[in-house]
Amino acid sequence: MISLSLDSPIVGRLKTKAAMLASGDPAHQEIRPVLIVGGGGIRGAFSMGVLAGLEQTGLSSAFDTVISVSAGAPNCAYFLARQARLAVSVYTDDLTDNRFSNPWRLNKIVDIDYLVRVLRNVKPLDVGAVCASRSDFLTAVTSLAGEGSFQDVKTFPDIFDPIKASMALPLLYNRPVSLNGVPYLDGAVTLPLPIRMALYLASTDILVLVNYPIDQPLGKTPLLERLMSHFYFRHFPRAFAEAFLKRRKIYDQNMAILMASGGKLRGARGTVNVGIIAPPREAMIGRLTKSRTKVHSLALTGAQTALDIFAPGKQAEP
Repeated sequence: MISLSLDSPIVGRLKTKAAMLASGDPAHQEIRPVLIVGGGGIRGAFSMGVLAGLEQTGLSSAFDTVISVSAGAPNCAYFLARQARLAVSVYTDDLTDNRFSNPWRLNKIVDIDYLVRVLRNVKPLDVGAVCASRSDFLTAVTSLAGEGSFQDVKTFPDIFDPIKASMALPLLYNRPVSLNGVPYLDGAVTLPLPIRMALYLASTDILVLVNYPIDQPLGKTPLLERLMSHFYFRHFPRAFAEAFLKRRKIYDQNMAILMASGGKLRGARGTVNVGIIAPPREAMIGRLTKSRTKVHSLALTGAQTALDIFAPGKQAEP
């Protein structure tokens, strides 16, 4: 098992990294942590809660690179801006609203445009703080050709564009987002758990935040999704539809690699410490739940989990 615990090497190394950065010690460069934050729709409240806990313990600047996927994109943006608690309220107040998700609104079951308006105007993301943060900020996207890639968020004139593209859910939103003239959709289609990218970056430590229990594989694509994909993707290249139907298998394969690693993987510059924080089964909620209480509880579980690991005895801020 690689669930993060008090005695995991990553815990002490992240604290050391933060302390070195605070004191201006250049030796911090020997510790190169990468943070991966996965997707999961409104279940992203868990990883947002974890990020709020990390922020509460002073680790907002500890990661050299942050890699986000789907719902992880706005989560990471708020984390880098040191607005994690505000982001939790986006989940509890705004993502439980019918304006965001409505199963009877078949042409746009999930309204990513509404969410972006929330990020811009209702619970304003401090874009300046994101761009001024020391961490590199990458987000995963998928082309209509079914190919995954990473976008450097800070290089865009409007950082909401790559964030939106990474969240553009097939079936539920189903509208490609143009980045430099190329249409993209949800990064979780092809890069649901981008461990290889983190290893490629010559990292020494990788912390992975997921929004599904680690002992519960995603399994096969449900029949309803397969049937819906035939209708909704009829105007998309075949390669995209094929990639979409493989996404759960890719996630499970990458999770299996992590679970078998024993907390160590081979990276570009030697052995890399790997740890994962995931929600317990009993904390799981529906993908489009409307219960503010359940969403808040999931976020609080994430925050307390982080604090129990990085600051034992400290209580999560409600």
